[in-house]
Amino acid sequence: LFRSVIDTFLHARDDLFAGLGFAENELAKGEQLRRGLERIAEHHPAIVSDVQGRGCMWGISVASRPEFVREGWHQGAKLLGAGGTEQPGRVRLVLPADVLAREVDHVLEVLQRTCAALEGASN
Repeated sequence: LFRSVIDTFLHARDDLFAGLGFAENELAKGEQLRRGLERIAEHHPAIVSDVQGRGCMWGISVASRPEFVREGWHQGAKLLGAGGTEQPGRVRLVLPADVLAREVDHVLEVLQRTCAALEGASN
């Protein structure tokens, strides 16, 4: 069973992933996510910084993790903080290997709205 799962993950191709396998899809969608997170950090440097990760697992530093997580939930993201209580705090984003491009776009839209709402609240 384990060998079958690994074989599927490494070698199966799916039309939903534009003919990519799960591992290739994860890397492609991870690159899409990285570019989007970097754009968000560029547009909202007072809120988001330090984008790090690979594939579909990313971390971002946020000015105030409790506020970011709370506003993220209001905007439709199920976020959890990572690490201690230091500020800035970290938020981890972990997407499944079978994530679709439109789902990555949706995550980025929600994070963008979260940042915009936080900036609006501080003005």
